Amino acid sequence: MSKAFTKDHDDAGFTLAARSQAHAGPVTALGSRLARERLSAVSARLERAEAAEERARLEIERDKIAGIASAPVSAVSAHDDAVVFGAEVRVKDATGREREVVVASADEIGLVPHAASVTSPIARALLNARPGDVVEFDGPRGHDELTILSVRFPR
Repeated sequence: MSKAFTKDHDDAGFTLAARSQAHAGPVTALGSRLARERLSAVSARLERAEAAEERARLEIERDKIAGIASAPVSAVSAHDDAVVFGAEVRVKDATGREREVVVASADEIGLVPHAASVTSPIARALLNARPGDVVEFDGPRGHDELTILSVRFPR
């Protein structure tokens, strides 16, 4: 467990300790690619930034994204039609509305479009489903039923 502040000795003040931004678990192939692209863009903006506040914000963003970019990439499924980590799933709800869900790590939320954490109710319901299957789950908006239309693995 990392601590944000450490105390060197009794008479010294607190000093900011470096926090590791390493990402422990695997990420999706799509998340890894998007993280590398964003890392490049943020690093370029950081080189041009002059204001201390902007530099600090960009350094924090760079460190977070670098952790995702350097994380191990989850292996692609041998069962291309079953929903597993990294799958992009096209679903249709009971009203006929279609949408996409990408089963990703929690750190990829906000980076990968349509990402749902693998631990979220919708992702847990989708895991191991195949096109044509109907899954049910209780989410933030109540009970929902989704029909799996397609499964693919973006890179």
